[in-house]
Amino acid sequence: MRPDEDREPETAGRLGGRLQTLLGAGRDLAGLFTLHDDAMRRLPADHPVALEIEYALESRRDRDRAPSASVPMWTDLLARAEASAGPDAAVTIAIRDGQLRSRRARGRPEDLDALVDAYRVEQRRRPGGARAALAWALRDRAWFARFRGPDAHREAPGEGALIAAEVRDQPDPVAARTARRIEAEVLLAQSAVAETRPAGAAAGRALAIAEELLRGAGEDDVDDQLPPAQVLLAEGLRQAGRCAEARRVARLAYALHSDLPVFDPARPLLVQARAERGADGYDTACAALHVRRATFPPDSHYVAEARGLVAELRP
Repeated sequence: MRPDEDREPETAGRLGGRLQTLLGAGRDLAGLFTLHDDAMRRLPADHPVALEIEYALESRRDRDRAPSASVPMWTDLLARAEASAGPDAAVTIAIRDGQLRSRRARGRPEDLDALVDAYRVEQRRRPGGARAALAWALRDRAWFARFRGPDAHREAPGEGALIAAEVRDQPDPVAARTARRIEAEVLLAQSAVAETRPAGAAAGRALAIAEELLRGAGEDDVDDQLPPAQVLLAEGLRQAGRCAEARRVARLAYALHSDLPVFDPARPLLVQARAERGADGYDTACAALHVRRATFPPDSHYVAEARGLVAELRP
């Protein structure tokens, strides 16, 4: 018999309260490890509070863990949560989101299609709750299709933009800004895939959204999955042919965000390299490749994109 087994609800309440305290203090890793050990001793491993604590711990560990190691851990945790709490429980949904985020960070070619399929299922499971993530997955597949060869899946025209438009109208200001950032990214991807220069209507709308976001930028503009508004603005300017402005904004974005927990710290360098071209562009592309290799697995499409740009700009 476990200690406190006859007082499980009270024990779960105390452990849940400690978890909220740690989360409010910034998810201290040592404290989460201690709390997880206590939960494993005092609660069944499949108890919802134990799963919540494990989710918080593994989310924090992801900061310092290779995505290739994160994916199997999240996959195992998700299987346990679905079996015990059920697929629609709040803790299971959070764990499933963690598993999908880890697959996105791993960035293998097969992950692009798998993520789109998974988010389509998720959207059917909870309509409205996964539209933004699905739009983001569609954006990734459209953007990185250029680096996967002629047989790669490419989005039907407007598919991603339609989904982004659905999630744009949000009553919550932070959710509305998130949706607008995704919409801008989808539009930039569509323009890039179309390879139109100067930018067409899609890139022009993305540039307008980026300028709007930058005017209202605040603390919520730093996100561990989405690019800051300055990066969107730099890419929009580049696609509009305003390369001198794009270089300036990209350099500023890299200086402001390279030390923050952004998903892709190399993104501003890639925009800057494309705007510079020539020898300067090649040097910046090499720097971007170095950052991507330090951030993502070597077989990821993130590294493939940077490697391709270095080859394209090599003098």
